[in-house]
Amino acid sequence: MHLDAETLERVLHGELDEARDAAAREHLSSCPICEAALEESRLRERRLFGLLEALDHEPPGLDWEAVEAPEAGRRGGFLVAASIAFVLAAGILYALPDSALRSWIDRTGREAPAGEAQKVPVGAPSVSGLSIQPAAPFEIVFAGRQESGIIRVELTDAPEVEVRVLGAPVDLESGPDRVTVANLGSRSNYEIRLPEAGPPVTVRVGGVAVFAKSRTGVQTAAPRTESGEYRIDLAGRGT
Repeated sequence: MHLDAETLERVLHGELDEARDAAAREHLSSCPICEAALEESRLRERRLFGLLEALDHEPPGLDWEAVEAPEAGRRGGFLVAASIAFVLAAGILYALPDSALRSWIDRTGREAPAGEAQKVPVGAPSVSGLSIQPAAPFEIVFAGRQESGIIRVELTDAPEVEVRVLGAPVDLESGPDRVTVANLGSRSNYEIRLPEAGPPVTVRVGGVAVFAKSRTGVQTAAPRTESGEYRIDLAGRGT
C-alpha cells in the first residue's frame, strides 16, 4: 500500500502530527516508489516557486519618451510583453485542477501572518521536452537506468506523444518511429503522455520493455496511482 498524494504533500510541508509523520517517514524509508513520488512533488514545487520568484518584483516604470524613440521603443515594448507573458503563465498554472501553484498560493494565503512577506526559494529545475504525433507503432527508448529518478506515464485524449524532462536537460532525439532519451548519468525525472486511442507505444529502459500500451490495454509492472498515472522507477527498485 502506497502513501496517497495528500499524505505526501503534508509530509513535504510538515503538516502531519508527530505520530502520523513518523509512520509516513518509516514507510518512505522502505518504499522507493513513494520516495520517488515525494521527490517529484518537491521538484515540481521548486519549479513553480521559481516562476513566482520571477513574478515577485516591482514592475519597472515605463519611460514614455524612450518608448517614442525607435531603438528604446522596441526594448520598452519587449519588457511590457515579457511582463504580460509571466502573468499569463502564472494564471494558467493556477487554473489547472491539480495545480501545485494553486495549492501553494491557497495555503500561504491562509497561513501567512498579516504584513509578513513570503520567502520563495530559487534554483527551480528546468523543463524541456518534445511532442510528436505517431502514425504507426512507436517506442520511447531510455539509454539505461539512473541512480535516481522516475518516469511518470499518463494516458490522455490528445493525439500527440509528449516526453518531458523535469530537471537537468537531457538530449532527446526523435525519429519516425521512436524517441531516444540519452539519460545515462542523469538524475532527472520524466513525464510521458500517451494518446490512449493512438497506435501502440512501448517504453524501454536499457533495452528492456517497462511499459507497453496497445489498443487492448496496458502491460507494465509499474504501480498505478489513484489518479491513473503509472510510475516507473529508473533506479530499478520495485520494478
